[in-house]
Amino acid sequence: MKRLFLTIPLMVAILLPIWLIGSCGDTTPTGEVTNTHVVRFVHALLAEDGRVHSNLTITRNDEPFNLAAIGLYNDTDTLAIAVMGRDSELGTYSTSFNDFELDTTLLLRTEINSPTDQFNFSYQLNVPDTFSFAAPGLPGNIVRSNDGTVRLDWTGSRNAHGYFVVIEPAEVGNQAAGYNALVSSQVTSVSVPISAFHDNLGFRDGPYNVWVVAYHDNPVDSPALPFTLPDGFTPNIDRVGVTGQAGAIYVPQKLVLTAETVQ
Repeated sequence: MKRLFLTIPLMVAILLPIWLIGSCGDTTPTGEVTNTHVVRFVHALLAEDGRVHSNLTITRNDEPFNLAAIGLYNDTDTLAIAVMGRDSELGTYSTSFNDFELDTTLLLRTEINSPTDQFNFSYQLNVPDTFSFAAPGLPGNIVRSNDGTVRLDWTGSRNAHGYFVVIEPAEVGNQAAGYNALVSSQVTSVSVPISAFHDNLGFRDGPYNVWVVAYHDNPVDSPALPFTLPDGFTPNIDRVGVTGQAGAIYVPQKLVLTAETVQ
């Protein structure tokens, strides 16, 4: 099934149940853990730029881990569809690539094999399906100061575990509170309080960027995202020698609302 963006013959997942299919940290022959690793991973599909962005951080014994060889694989391929390059000496890795077909399973594979370090970690995930959202009760996408709430509706995303909503002022000088919160699982609408468009002095006119985002499992923040994630996502990896957090998101095109004071 084709989704958004271009169509090139990369097969990447967009369903995200997220299971751990195999991992091992550094252990002795009798099973004692010699090193502990923490993995934090997000696989993000952004409609805004039509690209996939994957970001990973690894620490070993609380220090950045810079020696990993990391690939993203189709579940039927032996060759990586993308290799995650090291961004710095801080244990961060990333890759970004254009469109794909979205019907198969993506496999994150992390490996380091040397006489002093044996670390292998695989994580299988799918990604939430594409969807769209709107503000049907706001003609012209205009929020008025006498509105009680702002309702957002969306079509629903196959295989999403849930959604979150982000509203941020589009102008730097606007200090309105905005909104950033998880939505009750599997609902397809939310009413945002008008206080999202207020600062300490009251209602603030101007443009606001709005996102409704589908997620599966427990994604983490990434510099590729135009917003920070809301509170509520927690670690979901707990293996021998390896703990951490991983998830995926689909981010539709943002909606721009304009706030106007009613005289």
